[in-house]
Amino acid sequence: MSGLGSIAGVIWVPRSGRAPGPESILQLHGTYATGAEMNLETYTRAQMARFAIEEGARHGGLNNMLAIVHVLRNRVFAGWGDWVDVVERAPEKRATIYPLEKFSVKSNNVRLLLSRIDDIYARTDQVDLTGGALFYVDQNMPMENWFEREVIGNPEEHRRTAHIGPVWFFK
Repeated sequence: MSGLGSIAGVIWVPRSGRAPGPESILQLHGTYATGAEMNLETYTRAQMARFAIEEGARHGGLNNMLAIVHVLRNRVFAGWGDWVDVVERAPEKRATIYPLEKFSVKSNNVRLLLSRIDDIYARTDQVDLTGGALFYVDQNMPMENWFEREVIGNPEEHRRTAHIGPVWFFK
């Protein structure tokens, strides 16, 4: 198993012997005890998974988490920036205002998400669950004003493309 799936339970040690500070996080490069490389792509995929878990796990299913990763990928291919830019700015484009919650990363759904991250990142997965969406919102929760104004208030430009559980997805 390569990529994110291979990092579970393995301690990563940077080549310098000390943990990198926030100012050098984009220059991460080290080797796992298993010999696997830690690089910016692996780090970015891990951050994609973290964000998808935070946003999608609350709805209880794998498809919600996968859909969040698809939205991030769609933003990259729509020209919103490279993978690092899109993942770093993802919280700025949260439409739903959720209460803080903690989710277990030991669930089977999270393990399944981790096994699929590489395929979505490499765009080798077969189906985009969101229909090419760039935005999403849980209509049952309070939403950010910018989202109501720019996306909901502009249906000609931002049509709804999918509905997974309580979450609606928009172009």
